[in-house]
Amino acid sequence: MKTMMRCLVVVTILIISAQSNALSEKNTSGLSDSLLVPVAGGTFTAGSTLTTISSFKIDKYEVMYELWTDVTTWALTHGYTDLITGENGSNPVGSNNPVTFVNWYDIIKWCNARSEKDGLAPVYYISGAQGTVYRTGVTYINTDAVKWAANGYRLPTEAEWEFAAKGGTLAYQPTPYTYSGSNTIYGVAWYDENSGLRTHTVGTKQPNELGIYDMTGNVWEWCWDWYGAAYPSGGTTNPKGPSTTQSYRLIRGGCYATPGSVCLVVHRPSNFPTDRNYFFGFRCVQGSQVGQAVKGEAIMPQKFRLGQNYPNPFNPSTTIEYSIPLQSQVTVRIFDILGREVAVLVNEKKDAGRYSVQWNASAMPSGIYFYRFETDGMSKVRKMTLIK
Repeated sequence: MKTMMRCLVVVTILIISAQSNALSEKNTSGLSDSLLVPVAGGTFTAGSTLTTISSFKIDKYEVMYELWTDVTTWALTHGYTDLITGENGSNPVGSNNPVTFVNWYDIIKWCNARSEKDGLAPVYYISGAQGTVYRTGVTYINTDAVKWAANGYRLPTEAEWEFAAKGGTLAYQPTPYTYSGSNTIYGVAWYDENSGLRTHTVGTKQPNELGIYDMTGNVWEWCWDWYGAAYPSGGTTNPKGPSTTQSYRLIRGGCYATPGSVCLVVHRPSNFPTDRNYFFGFRCVQGSQVGQAVKGEAIMPQKFRLGQNYPNPFNPSTTIEYSIPLQSQVTVRIFDILGREVAVLVNEKKDAGRYSVQWNASAMPSGIYFYRFETDGMSKVRKMTLIK
């Protein structure tokens, strides 16, 4: 029985047809299966108030245009009639820029679509009756229209966002950093003095203590909460902001066009939720908000996953992440565009868990390379680009 519970995982790069050298791909996973970061619950100071947060997971990166497009394409044939295309950042540098030109309502509907696409329970509904999933139109939903115990994706509350940005229970002591991950902004953020006034590939600055990137700078990030002058608003355990309709929703973190003084991790601006522009983006969380462990991968991966390498394009190094739910034989190989094996990164048995492996391509020429995840007849193929 123990043997039957094991499976073979082979992470290689491509399948070469004997007749045509063509690349083929089976059951390729979408970008939505990129790994999230678990954030252990704890207590922190929100404003001047001690506030307790339950455990949750949060996107390691701001939602990329590529992920937005992948989910939106699916959603438009599954009842989401008015999701917009969004924009690839603002005058973007590189690929995998955060999506922009999407407003708060676009994002809430998209979160539900991402949940349904991934087989999770949607979080947002059109009313407090919670009978109809929010998929279209502009509906002024409040806290009673949210299934806080659902396992799907949602926007972080303002308190969750700040707790994660400060490093959660791993926060630098005795005082959390001024910016997310540092007291010096340049190393952790794209802002007005180093961005060239445009967005950049996510994950190219240093992460914070939890391994989360760009919570300072690049784009402002929408939060769930209606704006309340008092912070926290809605209690001292998992606050969710004002419970009824207000004028503004919270945004946090600063962006590529703001000065460092505006990028402070405690700064609390707000904006009309109907506004679309090139400064605003977001990231998702998963969390029960009832003090339970998050369903999914907060403790252990539940399925095989292969993430998009980052950074991408890259020079000279890039990182490949994958998850395995069972003890498995893992092989990681690199191939060039002609199907020639150029590197073997991993070839060993691995326990269940999340892993990352780095490829240093300093000896390789610029070009396109591929990697593939294979187990039990399933293949996942991804492409990466080396630019020198």
